[in-house]
Amino acid sequence: MNTPLALYKALKSMNVPEDMAKAVQTAWESDLEKLTLKSETKLIEANTQTQIKEMEVKITSSIPGHLDKLWSSLFKMQTKIDILFPPVVLLIIFICTYSLFKQLF
Repeated sequence: MNTPLALYKALKSMNVPEDMAKAVQTAWESDLEKLTLKSETKLIEANTQTQIKEMEVKITSSIPGHLDKLWSSLFKMQTKIDILFPPVVLLIIFICTYSLFKQLF
């Protein structure tokens, strides 16, 4: 037996008029539904915040790996482009890129 129906029957057994007993039952069901929705909303919000934090950690932790790959690629290409971009220029490009990523995250 559910609570709103039990409440209705208890009120009826105490000779509460039908319309008042039904109003109490309806109000109880409405309040219960609102509480459930608020609770579910809070759970969804907490879950979403947790997932955002986890994604932030993953993204932030993956940046150094990507910077290492970038540097490695630049280093491999260095021999081919030494004439156009001396090693000092490559180092400056790397430092600027690293600083940019660091500011973003």
